[in-house]
Order: sequence, then C-alpha cells, then structure tokens
Amino acid sequence: MTLLFALLLRELFEFRLVQTGPNFANYRYDTDTRQLILLDFGATRPLQGDHGQRVPPAHERRDQR
Repeated sequence: MTLLFALLLRELFEFRLVQTGPNFANYRYDTDTRQLILLDFGATRPLQGDHGQRVPPAHERRDQR
C-alpha cells in the first residue's frame, strides 16, 4: 500500500496529474524488483492553477461537517 500512496502523491505534486478513472487492475507489483508497474495511465487530467499546492485545514475551508 505504501507504494500506491507514494505514487498518488507523485501524481499530484510532481506530475501534476489526476487519474480520472483509477482501477486497481491497471497496477502490477513486480516481486523481483519490488516496483509498482503502471499498465494504463491514459485517463488523466492535468491539475490547473495552484490546486494541490497547499491543503488548508478544515477550519480554514469553513468545513461544516
């Protein structure tokens, strides 16, 4: 699971992309190299503007939940 979360953070902050249709069938784990392999990365959208640069705490968003 750690590799999936690391990939998610790289997608957001390094690649500046969001997967629009993530599917666990598109990932493979290579036990020999201990690497996560992406089989399909086609359904993505680029992040626009400064979204994702800073996630404000809930009280700053005026989150009512």
